[in-house]
Amino acid sequence: MTKIYHIGLPATHPSVPEEFKSKLMPMLEKTQESMRADGFDYTLYLFGEDGFSKFEEELKTANLDGVVIGGGLKMLPAAVDLLEKCVNAVRIISPKTAIIFINTPAPEDVKASVARWFKN
Repeated sequence: MTKIYHIGLPATHPSVPEEFKSKLMPMLEKTQESMRADGFDYTLYLFGEDGFSKFEEELKTANLDGVVIGGGLKMLPAAVDLLEKCVNAVRIISPKTAIIFINTPAPEDVKASVARWFKN
């Protein structure tokens, strides 16, 4: 089974715009459900700066096939440092892991992005 972590900022993070906070978790949970129904071992892994070291440790043992990087990390200027740290951690610690960027957390967008790398 293809193992993927979907990393991003939690809805409670101060950088997440107010208008997205109430919509984010339901959308992410729907996406996780949909990806699992399609046969992926798909886990939401949301954290801010304070959770980065735990993510690094996870990379050492998780044997991931892919890491989906959410829009909050990719698009919010306040998250650019954390985005760089995440990309470089995956590249260095788990070099065979695909790094997958998405535009929205909607299931259809995530599925299309993951399909660029994996067919389940």
